[in-house]
Amino acid sequence: MAWEVLLETSGGVVVGAFTEPRNFKYTRQENSFCELEFETYDVYDLNLVQASPHNRRIKAYRDGVLKFRGPLQTPLVINQDGAKIIARDYFATKAAQPDDDGAAEYTATIYNITIDIFERMGIDAFIEVDTNDPGAAITRKIKAGQRIDEFLKLSASTNPTSGLWFRIDPQEGSVPNKITWYSYSERVPNAQARFEYGKTTLDNCQGFEIQSRRIINKVTVRGKGVSATVEDTDSQAEYGIHKLRLRRPGVDTASMATAVASKHLSPTPYTIGHFEPGPNAPKLFDDYDVGDKCQAYFKVGKLAYLANDLIPTRVEVTVENGVENVAWGDDIVANKTRRKAKRVTAASSRRYTKGRP
Repeated sequence: MAWEVLLETSGGVVVGAFTEPRNFKYTRQENSFCELEFETYDVYDLNLVQASPHNRRIKAYRDGVLKFRGPLQTPLVINQDGAKIIARDYFATKAAQPDDDGAAEYTATIYNITIDIFERMGIDAFIEVDTNDPGAAITRKIKAGQRIDEFLKLSASTNPTSGLWFRIDPQEGSVPNKITWYSYSERVPNAQARFEYGKTTLDNCQGFEIQSRRIINKVTVRGKGVSATVEDTDSQAEYGIHKLRLRRPGVDTASMATAVASKHLSPTPYTIGHFEPGPNAPKLFDDYDVGDKCQAYFKVGKLAYLANDLIPTRVEVTVENGVENVAWGDDIVANKTRRKAKRVTAASSRRYTKGRP
């Protein structure tokens, strides 16, 4: 896949293209910012960026499709070996500012809450709120001095039946980025995104690793005058009660405490830590994106591991000698495969079988 990296002014005027970007890495995340990083040794490229680094943005296309747009990060260091360029979208900068207009409590959809905050803080000039409104009204309180990005991340939840999540994307025009909110019920299984290893499978991965993790099936969060407990009774019946208690002084509503508790619930003892896609594996952007539901099926002899609703929350794209490589971060959500009529409300999954389910 071909990436084209351009430099533009903060007003959107393209002033040049990078001729030799090396050690290229693009990071895309759910509920957070995107980042582009590369190095350049070309004199022409160095002249481009050093002229006015505080007034420059990076714009990157993949096969002609815009995939990143955001300002250069400073300090910009240039030495005898060249320059390392780091750019992040505006969620990493404009949304990182504190709310200085005083505390406010909202009872509205997250779509309307985000619009109000962005307009009030002037963020809407850099990040547009996409028209997708993911559902019912919620109650959220933002404190005076609280960072906007932290408030929005806390408003997102990993509960697969009632949670919220968002993505930041680039766009053409005067507003360079947009934020799109989704409900977890909008996560649609992607039939194209199947990662498999072993005989009698699609065998499109070159390896995998399964990491064990601590069972947490009862979480209590204590905030400022509020508390909430979230638990998985099915997990408790199977594995016993495994508790986690957290203190979060910044949490001051019951709904926020519940959302934080849900994020830390881990009712089963295994999750996928890493797998290595092969050349025939599904391709990022072409077959799936961050936040999409994928499937993993790994088989070694009679031992098989199936993870339905596997959700990549962070991916890293590197380009070496024109070849694009994709790695998933460790933070992967995989809903537990249901057996009989069990109800599970958190991340992580394990299922062993003697053959393909």
